[in-house]
Amino acid sequence: MDKQVVKRWPIILTGIINDIISRQEALRKDTNLTPEEQDAAIREGVDIVREISRIKAEMSRDREMPEIEQDDGPVVDEFNQQLKELGEKGTWFKAPWLYAELVDSYLFHQSPTVF
Repeated sequence: MDKQVVKRWPIILTGIINDIISRQEALRKDTNLTPEEQDAAIREGVDIVREISRIKAEMSRDREMPEIEQDDGPVVDEFNQQLKELGEKGTWFKAPWLYAELVDSYLFHQSPTVF
């Protein structure tokens, strides 16, 4: 589990952050948007980058994995219940291997809640 948390996931999240920053730069040059629309989109990008950076920092410090916000997804309640049952093992480094495989899904499920 540690290998994915330390190497793979930060690379993925950094890629997302870099993509958002690139899109923000493109927004600044987009003449089809009003200045207000550009500012709003850029602020939203800043908020998304901030949230992804927070998740990356929590991973690197082996903090507890937060529950997924309910979005009417079919497995959110089940995932959150299993996360509670892990107790002290519900951290980025300590989660059991099989649960760690679900964490891949967790990350990608958590991403849309940021957006």
